Amino acid sequence: MRRIGIGLLLGLTALFGSFTNSYSGVAAAMNAAPNVVLWGNGISNVTFGDAEVSASSALQHLIGRASRPIQNDRADSHCGYDAFLAWPKVTAWFDRGKFVGYETTYEAVGTVAMATSKGLRVGESLTTARRLYGSSLTSSSVQGGAFFVSTSAGRIDGFLNNNPIYDAAGSRVTTIGAGIQGCPSMEP
Repeated sequence: MRRIGIGLLLGLTALFGSFTNSYSGVAAAMNAAPNVVLWGNGISNVTFGDAEVSASSALQHLIGRASRPIQNDRADSHCGYDAFLAWPKVTAWFDRGKFVGYETTYEAVGTVAMATSKGLRVGESLTTARRLYGSSLTSSSVQGGAFFVSTSAGRIDGFLNNNPIYDAAGSRVTTIGAGIQGCPSMEP
């Protein structure tokens, strides 16, 4: 039995290679999806302020074809955006022809390998988030539980599944976003 286990391990190592970041490597290999980095100022190489047409094309190259193409939403222009592009559980917002924000939710992890530059993914514990970001991460009871991270590329924030004041150990990241994320009452 031990020989089979070692053989299996060696076979998997040969198949997948050596990963410095096991999550992105395994997820990319298993899902055949690119590794998408969530920054405080954009997604991978698509940054806030990029033109809507080029940002939309680049985001669809990274994430896949959007389930909802650019939707003009002039009625919500008072919320800081006037158009959005959506995938199952990923939304990118645009205003005046520029990319201005994004949000990913729990289910997005299963479809595309998404993580912050330090490796924080939706579904991770608040404890893991604190280990990754140290004192630059704060949490709050806002809207049932939220976290905020100051990075050199801007602020990353998101919701938690529990209020961290009452259940810090059980709190998990349910969204990761940056920039404009819908109307202010909808973002942390």
